[in-house]
Parts: sequence; C-alpha cells; structure tokens
Amino acid sequence: MAPLYSNPEEFYARLERILMKVLEDLQSTKSGADLSKLPESQLLSEKEVAQYLGLSTRTLQAWRLRGGSLRYQKLNKRSIRYRVGEVRKFLDLGRQGPTLHAA
Repeated sequence: MAPLYSNPEEFYARLERILMKVLEDLQSTKSGADLSKLPESQLLSEKEVAQYLGLSTRTLQAWRLRGGSLRYQKLNKRSIRYRVGEVRKFLDLGRQGPTLHAA
C-alpha cells in the first residue's frame, strides 16, 4: 500500500488546513453570525444565552445574583430572558466580567 503523503511536510500542511477549517467552523457557531440575524428586541432563554456565550447556565445565574451589566428580564419567578440587543452590548464590552442588571 502506497503512503497517502509523499513527505511529512505535505502531511502537516494538509493537517493544518483541516484544523484551520474546523476552528473557523467552531468560531462561526459562536460568533455574531446567528445573533446578528435576530431583531434587537427578541428574547432569548437563559440556556440559549449560555450556549451562545460559551458559559454554563449556573454561571449566568451566579452573575445575576451578584448584579452587573448583562441586562435580563424576569417574566415570572422562574423564567429569565435576555434581549438580543443586551447580549450584543455585553459582547461589545468585551465580556468584562460578571456584571448583570435586572431590567
């Protein structure tokens, strides 16, 4: 059976291209691509925001308890929502720590 690559450099160049593509795909799922298509006023669940920011829902809950800059809305005792526009503002601030505010 003939080798797939004629030399190690060819193999590593191909591997690098594959890894770069994987990284681009991962970044696009976490970038503003999906969020940018949504209206500013659309409400997102805690789970959606946590997924988008790459955090756990527990982290968002802890941030809420401490207070800070990612505004949220309480719809009832158990239902927390975040406006798309507020999540965008939070991202624009560069994720400067656990700062959340109730709206």
